[in-house]
Amino acid sequence: MNLYFLVEGDRTEKAVYRAWVGHTFPRLTEAATAAALTTNGFVVVKTGGYPAYLGRIRPALADIAAHGGIDHGFICVDAEEVGRPARLRELRAAVAAARAALGEPVLPPIHLVVAECCIETWFLGHRDMMRPQPQDPALIECRRLYDVRRNDPEAMDAPRDRYRTKAAFHYDYLRAMLRDRSPTLRYSKTHCAPVLRPDYFGALRARAGQGHLASLKHLLDTWHALDEAG
Repeated sequence: MNLYFLVEGDRTEKAVYRAWVGHTFPRLTEAATAAALTTNGFVVVKTGGYPAYLGRIRPALADIAAHGGIDHGFICVDAEEVGRPARLRELRAAVAAARAALGEPVLPPIHLVVAECCIETWFLGHRDMMRPQPQDPALIECRRLYDVRRNDPEAMDAPRDRYRTKAAFHYDYLRAMLRDRSPTLRYSKTHCAPVLRPDYFGALRARAGQGHLASLKHLLDTWHALDEAG
């Protein structure tokens, strides 16, 4: 089985999907490019964020069609402020336009993965990373506004008097939560090592099975079906 991932960011998303695919499909080997895929492999292509990734959909579909041996394609982005339904509509339109421009090539299933609202929202789903009695002042305030240990992180808005976007608040919340758990758990767009670990991924998978993180569950259910199919 060969998988192709087109991901929104330059650093975090590529590292996360590389690690999580490895945890889910240990038999697959990462390739540097689509052309380098042979059998039982995957490739993760970064795009530089929104709206740059919209312009990369057509080349990605062209690469998939030209290869001929890719079994599933994934386009993985964040919903941000527009919300998951609107982002899905935008992606479907972009994929349809790219298919038409390429002359409707034969393609494998193309799965659209939209994190609600951003990938850091998913990372907030690790319940055990929130200490029962946090000490970090920033985390105490975040938890006062919205307790992600009890409530679904995907339903969390932002305090609009302090943040212009939900994603910025979710990012700061995650950093505070990890920092409060341990000084060694640093997180940034260029350093996301804590969330790459198998145990962290397992905790998010468990949370998605408890009625929260619906957008992550969509991805995990898709991967489970592929793994079951062999």
